[in-house]
Amino acid sequence: MSKLKCSVKHCLYNQNNLCGRNAISIDGYNSYSKSETCCESYSPISTHNFLYEISSLDVKPETTIYCDAVNCVFQKDAKCHADHIEIKEGVDKPGFKAIHTTNCKTFECIDKNDKH
Repeated sequence: MSKLKCSVKHCLYNQNNLCGRNAISIDGYNSYSKSETCCESYSPISTHNFLYEISSLDVKPETTIYCDAVNCVFQKDAKCHADHIEIKEGVDKPGFKAIHTTNCKTFECIDKNDKH
């Protein structure tokens, strides 16, 4: 498991920069930059889900991270193998879902010329 730091303040699962989920998923299958990735597990805080969800969180630094960013040097067999990763707030993009306002700050693109 990787150690996860999350700086997405408005995510339901964020507790003091740690994630309350046992596992998260990173999306970005055709990504070549951090801004093209996102945390699919992101859930915005709302009044109807906050009290119910927050009471059941078991916050730990280690989190299983599923990842489909095949162009990332840390992705192997649909999982992230970086020792530490960080999810950060991204830029709001018109026409994108809310999850696209998050990015994997740890994403590192493999050399496009090395892909076969």
